[in-house]
Formats: sequence, structure tokens, C-alpha cells
Amino acid sequence: DRLERIERGRAEVQSMIDGNQSISLECSGEKACDIISAIAIGKDSTLMMNLPNRGQITNLPSEVIVETAGLANANGVHPVSVGELPPGILGLTLEHITNQEMIVEAALTGNKKLALQALVNDPLVKNCEDAAKMFDELLQANADYLPQFRL
Repeated sequence: DRLERIERGRAEVQSMIDGNQSISLECSGEKACDIISAIAIGKDSTLMMNLPNRGQITNLPSEVIVETAGLANANGVHPVSVGELPPGILGLTLEHITNQEMIVEAALTGNKKLALQALVNDPLVKNCEDAAKMFDELLQANADYLPQFRL
């Protein structure tokens, strides 16, 4: 169960903090290890990364976060240009970008109407009434963490 895994993970981290368990220095398999290693030792490494779009996908807005190839080395991380997305993929991607921007705006301003609109815009949402009910339940359950939404 997910909650049990989270609790076990927290207990393990606390054990490391308390000095009861050693901290593993082995790479976890996460790409962050490879990126940190490339920067630390100065070895060029091309990896998939989530980076601000700085022209690597030419037909997407600048500064949106995109997952593309990036070069990591002693000078940091640098996006690798891939050109344009094909029209069909571009349309889907722009829809998700717009929705993500709505989510961020709603989170920053506490605009519940905008947050709900972003939720029902998600292509995985099939029933707007169920989504609205779930949205209200989630806001109530997480009220302590979302003070900007003034419930």
C-alpha cells in the first residue's frame, strides 16, 4: 500500500538522521545521480532532463518545462535542441501546457473556480460532476496545506 511505503520511507530517513542507519552512497538509479556525477567530475553526459524550454523545442512557448535531451558537464546543464514538434503532438502538448499554467495560477492565487476548470479540462476527467465533488473533498481534506483557498 502506498501510505505504508511512505511511512516506511519516513522511518528510514529518520533512522539515518538519528545516526542509527548508515546513508547509502550508491546511485539509486535516478537520473539525478548521473547529472550530479557529470557536473562533479566534469564528464559530458547527455541525458533526458526536465528543463525550461530555451529553444530546444522551437514551436513551444519559452520557459515552459519540457522533457528533452540535455547535456550535463562541469559547466552545469544545457538543453539540446530538437526542433519542432509535429502538428498532432503540438496540439496535445499545448493543451497540457495551458492546463498546467491554469493550475499554477490557481495555486498561487487561491482561485477555486480556475482550479476546478483546470481539473475538468484534463482529458482523463470524464464526468464533470464527479470531478467537482472530488475537488471539493480534496480541498477540505487538504485545507491545512492550502490556506490560499480560504474554505
